[in-house]
Amino acid sequence: MSIDPKGQYKLTGAAVIKTANAVREYESRNSKPPLPRHVNAFVPREFEGVLAADLDAADDVDTPASATFQIQKGAEGQNLANWVEPVKCYNRTQVGYASGTYGTIRELYPQIFYFFPLSSSTGNTIRFQIYEADCEGRSIVARVKSSRGAVPEAYTIDGETELNELGETVASQFVPAYDKVGCYLNESNINLVGRYGYATYLYGSPKYNYQPWLGWEVTALCEQQTECEAL
Repeated sequence: MSIDPKGQYKLTGAAVIKTANAVREYESRNSKPPLPRHVNAFVPREFEGVLAADLDAADDVDTPASATFQIQKGAEGQNLANWVEPVKCYNRTQVGYASGTYGTIRELYPQIFYFFPLSSSTGNTIRFQIYEADCEGRSIVARVKSSRGAVPEAYTIDGETELNELGETVASQFVPAYDKVGCYLNESNINLVGRYGYATYLYGSPKYNYQPWLGWEVTALCEQQTECEAL
């Protein structure tokens, strides 16, 4: 073994073979540590809610349209209905969406959210039957009879069930609904209970101070007594 001019040890002859064998023996007894994985600090978020303004179609994918989105639920179902300020979201598609459209926003880039409508719901309208009525407050507890996709703010009441399309007994869904124009729920509570109608999930200024900006609005209500007269 000799020392080279650069101050490093230089192996020659049999010393090379001995050193190689020693290295192989060491590596066989001591496994190499796994290579470190790349850690991505960006964890995209996803929220469920409703558009708070019309979201126009994009004329050019490089210049997406934008609107505000009212967050209601997080990706794991946590209730975020009290999220105060709407957030900005974008749309790169050539399809526009009206205010009140239910869907999700996904964080494709940090702090940049894009809107995706729920595939099973093109418009949040339900057919309901009035379960409880408050004509003074222009509000009802509505039993959901038909819908498309998820029903925002839906909850269940113990003991209230119905049959689904498979003939299975399932818990009925209920939502609060409001008469924001003031001309639907203007009868006595006795007359209102049991009636059928339609409600749409909308965002807009309430008629009464204690009604929510975002919620189910009664858009149609059957008359108390209807009769089919055959011609």
